[in-house]
This record gives sequence, C-alpha cells and structure tokens, in this order.
Amino acid sequence: FFFVAVAIGMAWPFAVVYAKQVYRQADNVILLYTVAGNVGAILMGLLSRLLIDRLGAKPLYVFFSAFLAVSVLPMAISPHMATVGPIIFLTAIFFFFQLGSIGVQNAAQNYFFAIISPDEFLNLGIVYNLFFGIGGAFGSLIGGALLDLFRTLGVSTVAADFRVFYLAIFLLMVVLFLFIARLKNVGQYTVRNAFN
Repeated sequence: FFFVAVAIGMAWPFAVVYAKQVYRQADNVILLYTVAGNVGAILMGLLSRLLIDRLGAKPLYVFFSAFLAVSVLPMAISPHMATVGPIIFLTAIFFFFQLGSIGVQNAAQNYFFAIISPDEFLNLGIVYNLFFGIGGAFGSLIGGALLDLFRTLGVSTVAADFRVFYLAIFLLMVVLFLFIARLKNVGQYTVRNAFN
C-alpha cells in the first residue's frame, strides 16, 4: 500500500503540470479538469457502495489498482492533438485517474480493516494514514526530482519527458498489481469468482 501511495503521489500532483506544459492548457480550464476528477471520485464512491458488500474488498482492490494503472497509460502515450482533442483527453484522464486512485485507497482501507480484529482498528487507522501520507509525499518528491533531472539533462522535449515519467509510473503500478492480486482472500468472493 505504501508503494501504491508513492505511485499516486508521483502521478497526481504532476497531472496539472502535464496539462499545462504538454497541452498548453490555461489555469481556468485545468480547474475544470480537477472538477472532472472529483466527479470520478464520487462515481467511485457509488460503485464501492454497491459492490463492496457483495464482492468483498479484495476484488475491488485488484480492480481499482488495475484501473489506476490503465488510467496513467494514456499520459505515457501523450498523443498529439489539436482543438477540442486535448480537452476531451484530459477530462477523461482526470476523471478516470481520480476514480482509480480514490478507489484503491477505499478498497485498501476496507481490505486491511477486514483482516484485523476490531480492537486494532484505531492503530490501523493511524498507521494506514501515516503510510499513505509519507508515501504520497515521497512520491511527489521523487516525481519532482525525476522531472527536474529530465529537464536538466535536456535530452528530449517536455512531452517526451512526461511520456517516460508516466510510463515509469505505469510499470510500477503493473508490478504492484501483481502483488495486490496475490493478497489473501477475505470476504465474499475470490477475485476470479467476483469477475465471473
């Protein structure tokens, strides 16, 4: 979970920089993208409310971690677009990234609370939030350092720098997905049965 927080901390803060530098979006338009991201988070809440009691936390943890990995892949591709294309593209990215990242956090919290006894809930809540905060801060620090390194080397364009940056995050999420999928099953269904 700490490394998932690192990946989110790397990806999310620099999505705004990505929109500004790669697609030359104005600040007021980027604000609308963040609203689209919040709508994605709200949709995640509705999905979780409907599914978590029926499927259990682990299948949703696996689903949202895969969803999070796939949501950064378009930023690794960064297709060249003009006119309305960037607006639609970035709105979708912000929407799906927030849906995936908040979904991972929610499902992870439910999963970890399901595998401990109720008298340990307070301790887990403290450790969970501490690890998420440290992981997010560490991810932001690493992300900023990597982007500065790319800029200092001056080997490629800004768009290419972000492509490599988000490709690295995608690969990190794929590795983390493999670990998440191997967690022990708790709740109603195994991952395989939940998606059949």
